[in-house]
Amino acid sequence: MKPLHWQRNLPRTRPSFKPRLLNTENDNIILIPKAYEGTNRSAPSKKLFKLLPGRTFSSHRGNIDHNSIIGKRFRDLVKSHKGFEFRIHQPTLAEYITLSRRIVTPIYPTDANLLVSALDIHVTPPTSENNNNPPLEILEAGTGHGGLTLHLARAIHAANTSAPIVAPMLDTTGPNTTSVNLTHSGSKYKQDNSYHDSPEVRSYENAFNLWKSSRGAIVHTVDLSVLHTERAKSIVRGFRNGIYANNVEFYTDEVSSWIKNQFNQRQNASGSHPVDTFLNPFLTHVILDLPNPEQQLLTIAPAILTNGTLSIFNPQISQIWACVEVIKKLRLPFVLEKVVELGNGDREWDIRAVRPRSHLGLETNTGLTPQPVNDNLGADDDNEARGGLFSACSKVPQPHLELTQHHPDEAGWEIVCRPKVGVRVVGGGFLGRWRKMRPAESIELDLASE
Repeated sequence: MKPLHWQRNLPRTRPSFKPRLLNTENDNIILIPKAYEGTNRSAPSKKLFKLLPGRTFSSHRGNIDHNSIIGKRFRDLVKSHKGFEFRIHQPTLAEYITLSRRIVTPIYPTDANLLVSALDIHVTPPTSENNNNPPLEILEAGTGHGGLTLHLARAIHAANTSAPIVAPMLDTTGPNTTSVNLTHSGSKYKQDNSYHDSPEVRSYENAFNLWKSSRGAIVHTVDLSVLHTERAKSIVRGFRNGIYANNVEFYTDEVSSWIKNQFNQRQNASGSHPVDTFLNPFLTHVILDLPNPEQQLLTIAPAILTNGTLSIFNPQISQIWACVEVIKKLRLPFVLEKVVELGNGDREWDIRAVRPRSHLGLETNTGLTPQPVNDNLGADDDNEARGGLFSACSKVPQPHLELTQHHPDEAGWEIVCRPKVGVRVVGGGFLGRWRKMRPAESIELDLASE
């Protein structure tokens, strides 16, 4: 099938896994003046742009037609109309995310790399032996710019086979591949009311949906904003001809609603009882990049597999503490493994609920046994024992003891919320990582026992 004129500018559905030597239409490139090579001078601000026939790259050093770049190799030189030479560079993933046009602040590559590394993802290429294993499924709540989505899609890429070739008019970025008819309107594309229903298109749809059902790993990314979702789709599809695009499913929905819909869909597909479906979690990792993540924890908890991880990324440490409180109050089956301040050095934080010594007189009536604070919390514990604790979030009377048992509603609990000693860092946000320790049904049992 020969593509129509409006289909030529759409990203190819089947990615090219071999490094391409020649620049083609729709490739994203960076031009850097040759005069800055081999010198100590910093290159001017880099500009990422897409190669489109008939367009022109403009700078104070002159103009360069895109047509003169298409067909050249990376690191070839091109001249502007003023005679200045530029070298063609292929953008790295970090450059692509940082330099892409944005409508929302992205999670920058340094932070995204740490978030993905913390998940400790290990996938293997599909074989006949592991073909029947359930897929590794990751939920990213808060798609935003799509930078973290791309990093996650790259991390699981080895688990999926190459996608089949599909018709150019198919939309393969949603949960189900559907046929669309697009009309050209200036530089935009829009969907009209007509619909391609030919046997050839249907065969493309069936082949691609069959492949999607056999994937070994999937990234589900959810966002409330249609604008954010569509922009993130274009970001993921625009990186190296969509090499990682088929590893991702985009949804415009609220997180708790998406979880419920997934349980319902899996129940209908398996024909199981609703209660049995609820007790069959399917997510290995969950990443929440939301303003109020603590409001989603009760709904998300049943969907996470035992030993799966819950990662929460927020700009304020108080938001991480709000999640600690909700998990403690509702007795959700998570244990806090680490709280890290993202930035240069990735400083670790100490967040605990403690009882001041002034409240220990109550233990005779409650029957709870106090024990000394863990000696392995940091190098400043000797100073803390002398009454020198500095808390970034609250004032905790010192010295203090930590209880081995407690009730979520007990009076007298205070917050220890402070950076661990030794490293000075700047910027970033805060990453809290929890691990699920018990089956999902224990949530109902705990709540029923109160």
